[in-house]
Amino acid sequence: MAEHILLTFLSDVKVFGGKVSEVEYDNIKGSEKTHTTNESAVRYILKNEDEISRIFILASKKIRGVDNDGKIDEKKLILIENNPTVTHLDYFTNRMKKFLPNVEYTTYNFDEDLTGDENLKSVAAIAKMIQEYAENREIVLHVDLTGGMRHINMLMLDVIRLLEYSGIKIGRLIYSNYKGKDKKSTVEEVKNIYDLFQLISGVEEFINFGSVEALKKYYAGIEQSEQPKKLTGAMENFAEAIKLCRYGQFKAAIENLHDAINDFETNIENVQDILMERLIGKIREKYSMLIATRGQDDLKIIRWCVEHGYLQQALTLYTERVPEYIYKKFVVLTDKYREAVDKILKKDNRNEGFYVLNNYLEDDKDFKTARADFIKQVDALNEGRGDYFSSIKKFAVPAVQADIFNYDNLKGKIVIEKNLSAGIKAPNENQLRLQLETLSKIWNNPALLSDLESVELLPIKEFIKSIKSLQVTKPSKRFNVLFKNLPTNDLNGKLASYEGDTRIFRLDYMLRKNIFRLAMDKEKFFSVMEKYFTLKDERNHSNHARLDIGEFETAKDLEDFIKSGLDEIETIEKIEISEITEIEEPKEIISVEKIFVNHTNHTSENWSAEQKAAAEKLGRIVDLPFPEVSPNFSAKQVKDMVIKNLQAILEFAPVAVLCQGEFNYTVAMVEELKKNKIPVMAATSERVVSEITEPDGSTKKVSTFKFVNFRQY
Repeated sequence: MAEHILLTFLSDVKVFGGKVSEVEYDNIKGSEKTHTTNESAVRYILKNEDEISRIFILASKKIRGVDNDGKIDEKKLILIENNPTVTHLDYFTNRMKKFLPNVEYTTYNFDEDLTGDENLKSVAAIAKMIQEYAENREIVLHVDLTGGMRHINMLMLDVIRLLEYSGIKIGRLIYSNYKGKDKKSTVEEVKNIYDLFQLISGVEEFINFGSVEALKKYYAGIEQSEQPKKLTGAMENFAEAIKLCRYGQFKAAIENLHDAINDFETNIENVQDILMERLIGKIREKYSMLIATRGQDDLKIIRWCVEHGYLQQALTLYTERVPEYIYKKFVVLTDKYREAVDKILKKDNRNEGFYVLNNYLEDDKDFKTARADFIKQVDALNEGRGDYFSSIKKFAVPAVQADIFNYDNLKGKIVIEKNLSAGIKAPNENQLRLQLETLSKIWNNPALLSDLESVELLPIKEFIKSIKSLQVTKPSKRFNVLFKNLPTNDLNGKLASYEGDTRIFRLDYMLRKNIFRLAMDKEKFFSVMEKYFTLKDERNHSNHARLDIGEFETAKDLEDFIKSGLDEIETIEKIEISEITEIEEPKEIISVEKIFVNHTNHTSENWSAEQKAAAEKLGRIVDLPFPEVSPNFSAKQVKDMVIKNLQAILEFAPVAVLCQGEFNYTVAMVEELKKNKIPVMAATSERVVSEITEPDGSTKKVSTFKFVNFRQY
């Protein structure tokens, strides 16, 4: 049987002319008038409960009759005629013997002079006092909110919330309403007002976490009208659907929630309707992503799960629904393969988009042969890559540690042949030099990977993509990703740049065989599916309780990666599908176009015919505008600008570069280009002066500059 206890902040005893003021209440136990305000609360509870076993009293210095030093203060004692002086506390406990002869007391010495954080310490101390008493007991705590200073009610509410959260059952919350000498006073229950906190917490819980446990607790025992009942039912179904993560149930629950929220009408006679009406706007606002329209797309559902912390649900839905989303919007199965796919789907009752993008052709003989060849070639690349990096480790690092990094001395020791076949994206030796320099620097100092946007990393910008795609943040982790997962060049058109992922290879194979066509950019499609397969693997890690760690170190890493996947899908631009015939395997490119880079302030379209002809003898002219170099730039800022544009120039593998402009920048660029064995030119010209006679008879000298040739620096 539950034990009933009471928490009260004791009020002082009102004495007039040596007599205690007495008040008549109409709803307490017995007809005798009360002598203290708190007495009415005790007798109200006794009218409704059998017994109170203990009263916890919060007693101020005035109630205890003491001064700031804890010594008896005669001024704070009660003087009643024909009685010795007593404290307010003693008077109350003596008075209670008449109604509760066996009750016990615990007094908390409350300091009414406390402010701020000291009051919060009191909250914790009072809660601890009651928790310790309640240990191994079944208790019901009643609270008298009548006495004390103005802020005490807030303090008492804090105590109640703490105790309720710790598992203590809260009984009656009461307030003694004194109505004056000429009227009977009443004790009023205010727990319904306190319970409003539960309703607000319940709505907050649902908004933030999609859970309804607090709402169920609030509505327990309350007879609801039709509208709140329909709404809370829809909210509960939604919460259940989240837990189970069954797509069909989830979709139906969202539609029911949409209907319940939009159909809600307030019954002005029902207080529960009125209260919920004040809160439903917040639900409508926070759930707008899901319920703005009755039918929502899967991406919004997945995003909602991510933003509300349901990462496992988001992973499951992403894995199951994204293929269907992509397939329906951007993939068209060609007629030649329609019958075969329909036959399989009818037999196994599978989702078409998921099946085609995940499983189709897995048992096809020709595909298996092609995949086996692909794997052999990737293995060969990896073997070459291992030789390359072992040589980098052995030779490049010591070279970088020397005073001067000498590429020419290093070149003979690096496995150049295997390096190029291993996929280092270097179209020419100049690029290779820059990449080796940068990679060896990183090997020596992984901290360089702290800022992936650094100008120093521009020569290996293609490699950095593998780090960015995994959302890796720690430099040490980025170092491992870089040196273990460097992207490779196109391997006979078979997407070796995707780390030998046979799933991406299968999709590319199906495109080349014209099994399906795309209404989106092919590279974007592969990028989206690569993220999809990464998340599918992550889901398998968690669902099968594997010991391997997976791709993501933290929940935040996973959350950001899912969001990046959704962002990429949502920005896909649909394009018209053109007729595609079966694609032949790409042929080896024999000739390489020669490029002459014009890196000056003057575009080639304004050159003279002679200058254009001279440049075109060397190669096709490509204009790369000379940058605006502020006079306020530091030497480092100029150098950063040079390195950035150097990377752009090297991508053309030019036969020569024309570079003229601001002096500091030009000198630095010329040095870098010469270091990369690229001829750098300046245009020379001859000044021709002529005289022109004006209509008025005056003469004017005109200087023109005639191109002569290109002179190498």
